[in-house]
Amino acid sequence: MKRHIKLSLLFLFISFASVKYSNAQSNYIEGFYINNQGDTINSKIYYSSGQSAFRNCQVLVNENKSKTFTPEDILGYGYLNDASYSSNIIESFFLRDVINGKVSLYEKENEYFISVDDSVYHIKNSAEIANRNGKRYVINQNVWKGKLYYLTKDYPNLKRQIDKMSFRKNDIKAFVIQLNKMKNEKYIDYDIKLQTDKIKWGIRIGHQFNRINKTSSVNFPHLNETYKSQSQTFALIFDYKIPEFSKSLSITSEISISKISFSGNRDDQSTFPRTLYISTFNYTQLSIPIALSYRFNQDKLFVKTYTGFNSQFTINESYLFERITIFTDERFSTTDQAFTPTLFQPGLIFGFSVGYEFKNFEAGLDNQLRISTKLNKEINLYMGQQFINSGLYIKF
Repeated sequence: MKRHIKLSLLFLFISFASVKYSNAQSNYIEGFYINNQGDTINSKIYYSSGQSAFRNCQVLVNENKSKTFTPEDILGYGYLNDASYSSNIIESFFLRDVINGKVSLYEKENEYFISVDDSVYHIKNSAEIANRNGKRYVINQNVWKGKLYYLTKDYPNLKRQIDKMSFRKNDIKAFVIQLNKMKNEKYIDYDIKLQTDKIKWGIRIGHQFNRINKTSSVNFPHLNETYKSQSQTFALIFDYKIPEFSKSLSITSEISISKISFSGNRDDQSTFPRTLYISTFNYTQLSIPIALSYRFNQDKLFVKTYTGFNSQFTINESYLFERITIFTDERFSTTDQAFTPTLFQPGLIFGFSVGYEFKNFEAGLDNQLRISTKLNKEINLYMGQQFINSGLYIKF
């Protein structure tokens, strides 16, 4: 256990050293930009989800220098597995790609642009203030619906859909998708693509150090104060990115399983006859943690930490103890169930990992500390459960 803690501290030191080295570039992530000749150049792009994303694109030239492009300088830019922007739709601004097809949809904050052939239609909500009986009212003008009616002049069946629409992204997206379908044209929904890219799954194989300790308030002479053991773990892991809040945040979870065994003995020679206590615990541990993780930097080599709640279950339990009474030349033994275990054991999880992003997958080293509540139902016998787990993972 001590050796494992030292290794974990060493990995933690290396992790924070990596963070310090890459801190200056932490806001630049893998992406691309398209020059006016139509060439796509892969580079690191400054990540911005605010208004500046529509005005300029900052490209990292080297460790200490960046270059800023305006919509007049390039045709567009984007991030790896994230949003992309186009500049050849309207002047002076980049627009975020939403639907790409014969009929395309773009957005800029709370405004939308529909591109059909060589024409661009600006879809913007507007309202006016009216005075009635001495009271002021805000009335939506719905001018934007008139532009949609014009687009569907050859498809009268879509007018009923427009009548029911509200000025919100999902309604406008559904209209553009349906218009592409009516034209028998293929399209790309970037939101669905990004939703797929947000999710990663993989496997994790680890080595776990297990420890349970007995409370001092309970006198149970046939059980040891502390038990320690080691086990192997296998886990299915899941990540869900939430760039709407921060590029660095994600929700992580896993389903891990480990076969755990504890054994111990205590020789009580203070009484006659002499008594030898032997205890054995065997059970399968199923853990399902849900945690919020934070990625310190956006380079291919990165460091991430996470914390959250852990739901732990025990199945196929066997908690037995044997009492052997030893006389001068005789031995008598009895075996009983030590206690009834608690099936569900809530707790906490803390962890950090060092990973590397390859072209089609991610791999790295992950370290976890899990802390759970008491192990038994009847009495507060084993209150403390600690599990330190280090493992290698791969995500796709």
